[in-house]
Amino acid sequence: MKKAAYFLAGLCLFAFVTACSSEDDEEETVIVAQSPIVGVWKIESIFDVDNNEDLVVDDCRRTFNTYQYNADGTFSIEAHKIMDGSCQLEGTYTGTYSVDGNILTILEEETESQREILVLDANTLKLKMTDNHGTYLDTYVRE
Repeated sequence: MKKAAYFLAGLCLFAFVTACSSEDDEEETVIVAQSPIVGVWKIESIFDVDNNEDLVVDDCRRTFNTYQYNADGTFSIEAHKIMDGSCQLEGTYTGTYSVDGNILTILEEETESQREILVLDANTLKLKMTDNHGTYLDTYVRE
């Protein structure tokens, strides 16, 4: 009987010590993989698939246009073009995006469009986009 009482007391002490460990008070850290598209990209080239030709990306657009994809699923684009002989901001566009497999879906002002991701690595993003003007391959480099 005495052995059973000691065993029961030991079991209760063990349960008390483990139930009150300081680990219970710490928040659990969850690591979420960040999409490789997150970051700032600049246009490098545009290829018109339908006409089998490279389109001219002038230095203004190549240097100053930025495409920023944020980890929270938002994006912003700063578009520049030559106006009155100098490179000027044409507009800033914002919205949300998602990546599902190799499909990039962009929602801007209630208009949704999709692009096929052909290449996405540490330095290069290549997208295939089809719209009412044709099919294009856009290549971006990470800033």
